[in-house]
Amino acid sequence: MIALPDGVRGLGNIIYILYVIGKRNAWKYQNATPKYITETHKTMDSKNTDTFWVTKTGKAFHSNPTCAGANSINIAVSQVGNRTPCQKCIDFPSCHEDSEYIFTVAGVSYNNDDGSSRQRNLVKILGIQKVFKPRIRLHEYSFRGQRALYVVVNGLIVGNVPADEVATVNHINQRINDISISIYGGGYGKYYGAEVTLHLDDSRWQ
Repeated sequence: MIALPDGVRGLGNIIYILYVIGKRNAWKYQNATPKYITETHKTMDSKNTDTFWVTKTGKAFHSNPTCAGANSINIAVSQVGNRTPCQKCIDFPSCHEDSEYIFTVAGVSYNNDDGSSRQRNLVKILGIQKVFKPRIRLHEYSFRGQRALYVVVNGLIVGNVPADEVATVNHINQRINDISISIYGGGYGKYYGAEVTLHLDDSRWQ
């Protein structure tokens, strides 16, 4: 039986109980490590390069300067901006049925602009997801002039899509059929972490 603080009634009871359940359930994750599912997609660049080739007016980024064309320049992953991956020289997620794209949520140890703790948000979600399926969405915003994506769960910001994966996630955005999240870690002063799986509908592949 969970003892409720004075003044906690009605809907407040439910929220408080879910929060406590989340804290209790978190202990079993204290020594957990991320459970990586075998991905059915290729990496965005099979050569695992940290840079790409673009032209000033081009709408795509390339792994091959020859493919990029004359006057192409070499840029870092963080500088690709709104450009999309070249379909000729960059490998895409495979088109097998029920494929998935998996990434580890970045920035989970930071606080949000409103002062809320992303770690506390993860604890809340850990409790709620035992009762309800979390509502997950990717919210676009600008960070230092570059396109970025928040990971938002039940209206709570828990982190970001890693900067070097934003371009790929944007490219497959129209294929996303569902999004799930796995929370791990925590306990004994350890940070909680999270891994997001994008479940893709390959019938939407173009």
